[in-house]
Parts: sequence; structure tokens; C-alpha cells
Amino acid sequence: MALSPKSVRPKGRSKARKVRVPAPVRAITVDDVIGDLLELFKQVGSDPTTIANRVLHIGSMPVMEVRPYDHAVAIGDLLTLWHQDPDFTDEVGNPLPLKMKGRQRSFSCLARRCLPKLDATKLLIELQELGAVSINPGGHVHLLKRSLNVYEDRELAKAYTLSTLRWFIKTLRHNLQSTPSNTDQLFNRVAWNGVFPEREIPKLKLWLSKHGQSLLLSADNWMMNKSKQERNARGNKKSTQIAVGLYMAVDGS
Repeated sequence: MALSPKSVRPKGRSKARKVRVPAPVRAITVDDVIGDLLELFKQVGSDPTTIANRVLHIGSMPVMEVRPYDHAVAIGDLLTLWHQDPDFTDEVGNPLPLKMKGRQRSFSCLARRCLPKLDATKLLIELQELGAVSINPGGHVHLLKRSLNVYEDRELAKAYTLSTLRWFIKTLRHNLQSTPSNTDQLFNRVAWNGVFPEREIPKLKLWLSKHGQSLLLSADNWMMNKSKQERNARGNKKSTQIAVGLYMAVDGS
């Protein structure tokens, strides 16, 4: 590439280059985290000024029989069951359209397995509003989604946000209380990049949408199969709730 005369400097003379000194990165403090939490609580409709007082009295507060996100988890189980159980799939494993009522292979039967305390008609209306199912002129219910985007529904988004935040905190607390070599530590890994080009963020989101969804569906299927085996096994064995999740964080967003 040819240089213009203005770009050529006489020999023996050099101009000192300016070296860019990166701005010092301030360490994240407890106050930063608390500030972010208070902003998050504002977004989900909780008044930060009353939070401390409510926490002090949390032990005396009545516990709801079914928490909002437990309900969402049960809906997720329903969608998974519809994709997996031979009672609700065809010969190649695709979810079948279901009639509304019936002892076997019906939407009511499927609903009773996951949400026995909720009226099947109300559940169907809820799934329609979430865009998860449709009803054809013949009255059969068709499944449209394998999973739900919780942020399409305001109330579900609130419940999901708070539940996920609490689960994440519990994971960190558990790992802090056990030694790094302890096999009892919960899985917690982060892929971090400090100089990622902003223009590539949309491509990364698409990559995560494809590969992350596949991973979560695989985990969902694995856990569902284990739960099914546990139900079929003899004796009462201890069980608990498990959550496996992926998230993407962008500094400044």
C-alpha cells in the first residue's frame, strides 16, 4: 500500500506514541449489589423501603399453598410430559392433539397428572393466553410450544425473576459453605469475556438460543425420566426440587 507524502516522516525523527492507559476498574462492592437488588425489586413492583421490615416478620407470614412459580414449573412439567409420555405421543414421538375430556389420552387426564388441584378448563385458557396451545374446530387441543417464555407474561415474569434470584443465591451460599474439592458442591460455571465486541452480541444470543435450548431440553428430559423411575419404584424416597438454568449478562445493560 503506497503512503502519501504526508504520511512519510524523515529518518532519524520519531514521534512519541501516546500509550492508552486503561481506566482502573472499580471492584464490585456489597453496596453495588444491594443497589441492583433494590432496583430489581422496584421493577417487579415491590417497595424497597418496606423490604427490611417484611423480612423481619417473614417467619410469621402465612405460606401460600401453591406459590406462583411452583405453578409455572408444573406447567413446564405438563409440556414436557406431553412431549415424552407414550400416552400423549404418536408412534414417532410427536405430541398428539388431545380431546378435552376422557379417562385416557385427553387434556383433562394430562392436567390431572401435573396440576390436580387446578380446573382443566382454567388451565387450558391460561395455556391459550400464553400461546402454548390452540384448539381446532373439532375441539382437539394442539400443543404449539415445547417451553414457555416467562417474560411474555408480566405476573409469571415477576415470579420467575424472584425464584431464579433466590435459587442462584442458594447455590452460591451452598458452595461457599463447602470446600472446593467437596463433591457436594452444586454446579456453577461461567463463560466470561471482558473484551467482547458489542456488534457480535446478537449472534451470541442466537448461538445460545440454539445450543442452550438443546441443553436445557436434554436436562429436562433426563430429570423427567428419573422422576418417572422414582414414582414407579417401591418405597417412599426423599425428593426435592431441582432447577438447571442458563443466563446471559451484558455489563451496562
